[in-house]
Amino acid sequence: MGVTALEPGDVVRHVVESLGFDPERYDFSSGEVRAALLRRAASFRCPIDSRRLVRVVADAIENLTTEADSLESELHEMLDSLVAHGDLYETGYPEDILNGATRLLRLGPARYVPVSGGTFLLLGVRPDGATLVEGDLARSVVHRNHVRLLLGQSAQGPVTNQDLESQGLIQIGPSQWLRHPDGVAAQDLTKQYDAHLAAAVPCPDIPGLQIVDPSTSVLYYRGRWRSVRPQDSGRFVARRPQAFGSGLWCYVEVSNGEVVRVLDLPAREQWRRAADEAWWLQAAIDSSLGRPQRLRVGPIDQNERSFEFFSPVPSWLQRHLDVVGRPIPRSRGALFSYSVPAPEENEALEFIRSLMWMELSDENAKRAE
Repeated sequence: MGVTALEPGDVVRHVVESLGFDPERYDFSSGEVRAALLRRAASFRCPIDSRRLVRVVADAIENLTTEADSLESELHEMLDSLVAHGDLYETGYPEDILNGATRLLRLGPARYVPVSGGTFLLLGVRPDGATLVEGDLARSVVHRNHVRLLLGQSAQGPVTNQDLESQGLIQIGPSQWLRHPDGVAAQDLTKQYDAHLAAAVPCPDIPGLQIVDPSTSVLYYRGRWRSVRPQDSGRFVARRPQAFGSGLWCYVEVSNGEVVRVLDLPAREQWRRAADEAWWLQAAIDSSLGRPQRLRVGPIDQNERSFEFFSPVPSWLQRHLDVVGRPIPRSRGALFSYSVPAPEENEALEFIRSLMWMELSDENAKRAE
């Protein structure tokens, strides 16, 4: 039996097609394909920490893409979306995490969420590369970046709850999946975390700590991170390094460049993602300082509006956006973007403003003038 050497482009086409996508429309730069690659790797490798999972996928495709320099960071962003959406879970016992143990990714169970128009959101990852749904249902699945939607009509007629449950999927009610914290004033939320931090036991300094500098522009998230400086004093959202895996989220008190207290996150409810608390708290800090995070809204056409975000958001807000809109390629300068139907624009804006204290960007203000 002979061995045939394949060109890189042929390999990409074969992999994309094996994942269920049209290679004429998709490649490794597509969000849909990257999400599928991460899910497939997770199905074989979980439990695993996020950094190792990203490395598994990056090692497999970095020589087959022209975006190798930014590949890992973009895979990490996609992985965050998959965790926020509910396809994967970050788990770990609180006492182990406080002692420096790595939070591990585990497979989310096969579930579905009924949404408007008879459509269903599909969630979870089956082990060993098994597909979430099979047969006619599989042919009715639509992929939008990290989101998988099952249309309410298949070749055999309308899709029902029983059709999904017959394939082992569990129903999750929209109110349960979209659960979010109660509204609170930004200053009050910051005070709550300040009180938790003040009650923390004093700790030794933490080498390698990275903090979010609240004096930096809210329009460039990556540029807000830096090391602690000798002149720093105050309270900061931070990440402390660990031997393996990604840094641990925390809230720290710094005095003259030295860390004196640490509050590890999550602090409010252990089922919440640490990143969710950190991003929510940072939004409250920014708003309390009079520099609220920004949202840019613009027309796509007469039926849709683009919502462009410059900072990461908690999973409960992403899930709300996944229901009312759809993820689209990021626009100029944005961290991520969504398309929202024009009739839903005002309600979506009010939800974001009330729970994240965001304001429209200066570009929107100028447009309004």
